[in-house]
Amino acid sequence: MINSITRFRITVIALPGKAMFVVVPAAQAPDVRRLFEQHGIAHTEEPLPAHNGAAAQHVIHIADASDPRQVQAILDRAP
Repeated sequence: MINSITRFRITVIALPGKAMFVVVPAAQAPDVRRLFEQHGIAHTEEPLPAHNGAAAQHVIHIADASDPRQVQAILDRAP
């Protein structure tokens, strides 16, 4: 899946310890949520406020039990 603003691929960020997430434009968050739900990927979401207070981007946290490579593959296959 390509970020509609940057035109780069949406990448799973997996930090040492357990944190795993993607950052997506607010307009794409529903598509990513739907994709994760279709594939049974547990997740939570939080908006990142922009300077004007509107959510410009969303952080979608991915459950610790998920495999980051599998989640990335799902994102890569999505249009």
